[in-house]
Amino acid sequence: MNVVNLLTSDDQNWNSRYKRNCAVFIISYIFMGAVTGITNDTYVSYLNMTVPDVVKAFPMWGSISSLAMALIILAVPKIGYKKMIVISPLLLIAALLACIYSRNTDMIIIANLLVNIGAGMFDFMYPLMFTSYVPKDKRVSMFARVMYCNLISQAILTFLNGKIVVWQFAQYLGISYDQASNMSEHPQLLNALQNGYYLNSYELAMWIAIIFTVLSFLAVLFLKEVPADYHEETNQPTNKFHIDWSILKNKYALLWVLIWAPVRFGASIVLPYFPIYLNNFLHISRGATSTIITMQTFAMVLGYFATPYIEKKMGSIVSTAVLTIACVPMMLIMANGLMFGSNIAWIIGIVLFLRSGLANATSPINASLPLTFVSKNLVPAYSSFMTIFNSAIGILAGLYCRYWLLRTDAGYGYAYYITSTLYVIAMILLVIVFAKKYNRTTPNENELTMNETKEAIRDDAD
Repeated sequence: MNVVNLLTSDDQNWNSRYKRNCAVFIISYIFMGAVTGITNDTYVSYLNMTVPDVVKAFPMWGSISSLAMALIILAVPKIGYKKMIVISPLLLIAALLACIYSRNTDMIIIANLLVNIGAGMFDFMYPLMFTSYVPKDKRVSMFARVMYCNLISQAILTFLNGKIVVWQFAQYLGISYDQASNMSEHPQLLNALQNGYYLNSYELAMWIAIIFTVLSFLAVLFLKEVPADYHEETNQPTNKFHIDWSILKNKYALLWVLIWAPVRFGASIVLPYFPIYLNNFLHISRGATSTIITMQTFAMVLGYFATPYIEKKMGSIVSTAVLTIACVPMMLIMANGLMFGSNIAWIIGIVLFLRSGLANATSPINASLPLTFVSKNLVPAYSSFMTIFNSAIGILAGLYCRYWLLRTDAGYGYAYYITSTLYVIAMILLVIVFAKKYNRTTPNENELTMNETKEAIRDDAD
């Protein structure tokens, strides 16, 4: 029980089973964070070497996976949380094995989709679970906790996995680590034999990811749930794969996804390409690239720690807008990284650290706040709707990158200018629409919103 309290709270009024489930999920999510540390870094570079055209449309493949997950989570009110995520690690293991043993392009594309689903299902499920299991007065802090626990393990593996690849590469060639690291700064200059060894060096990191996935799977098995956790008894029938469109009668539920659409688009054309941009176009070594991405992950952890304080000082909406707009100067510097010459690695590292901390400091708020717009029964449907909508945005972003923006290398830099503009426009609209009602939301206001949604359902039934 001490471990449970350490990961959650020592509040005796909090249902002990709810607390235990939250703690079990956090432990599983810590292991999955280690997997994500690999799949977000060396795995992306691996795909860039094996199927580069597929990587150029990376947001599209991620969005297709998200669409699949959006349909899956519609079944939550029928079958619960545990069954949803217990299969995810098994899919992920199969996908990583396919990446190790197959060089078939079509097979790797399918495996990439399954990697996204296997790891992503955890990201989709914790907002639903924690909205159900966590008291309202602890919700923001617990959303922050589950995020930074995941990110700490992610940061550690991100720091190590690139260095593991370089170390293995050095072993294959019989050279020093420093020599292998220097060669990794320009992977396009490797000869056929060196490139083959370099590609094979990624397999060790993949096996480490598989081990952590197994541990995550074992932890999930200890979840204990009952139907009341994920389903409210009402007179309305629950269809397994149906979105109740009455969720959009709440104007804030609709406006939230519309205002965040340009932010999603902007993020989709820059975030997936960090490893490629740093390594291939800013010519920062593979090991140094992993270090930089690790530091930005630690910045996210610090941001999550600061979330409750930031929300208390500025409110949910204002803090989100201010910190998001504060990222814009950092992104403009990223777009012009080559101007720093020999100092590029440490300067870009600092810039990316600051950008990541600012951008993610209010992520727990943004993950929890929109789910209070609707009742428990409608949370999966609304979450699914947001996912489908955001997936459509991601598909557009992927097509835009593949067939327009990234047709030349300069597009990797232009993406930061586009994203900066979209961020500013979206955050101004966010403040105008949401600040008055939701900047400082009280529990009573959340209940009122949920009751209004229920009334709308009853009106439809009548």
